[in-house]
Amino acid sequence: MSSSAEPSPATGLPTWDDFAERPVPEVHGATTAPEAELAGVLQRRHEDLAVARGASAAAATRVHATLFELAALVGTLEQQVTRSEEPLAAVGEQLRHRELRNVKDRMLDLLRGAGVEVRDPLGLPADDVLDWADPVHWRQSPDFDAEVVAETNECAVFHEGAVVRFAQVVMGAPAQNPVSENAEDPADA
Repeated sequence: MSSSAEPSPATGLPTWDDFAERPVPEVHGATTAPEAELAGVLQRRHEDLAVARGASAAAATRVHATLFELAALVGTLEQQVTRSEEPLAAVGEQLRHRELRNVKDRMLDLLRGAGVEVRDPLGLPADDVLDWADPVHWRQSPDFDAEVVAETNECAVFHEGAVVRFAQVVMGAPAQNPVSENAEDPADA
């Protein structure tokens, strides 16, 4: 619409007579069709949208990584709250322990609401945690009858049932009996 367009007195809206003609732009000596201009505008908008989607996906990935890291820390907090029960009770701080446990439970409930689960594999057989725990160390001792998780350094984190962070564990295994060089072979006796 030209700057001198006057609205129609009957409708208050501009009429076709109110518009001024303008020359069609030329690109490299040829005129550009309106369809080509529109296609170019749409292409630029699609590119802008793809960039925005990529930035949004990257931000969501960072948020998920932070959420999973926090879930692992809540698992560590759960271990610490459990370990502190007896020492706090011994000094008359049962209420303090209960408060800590309640905060930890609320945190776990929020995580579960977001589809995030924290699992502590402590005491589970090695075969049960094979797919979601990484042994960082092995401890051999006659105290163990089978291969089990002896200690959890970091709990596992699952999202919608899929493991997103492996548990870091110390595995316990029965002590191996070394074969004595002087022992007789039972087949020789």
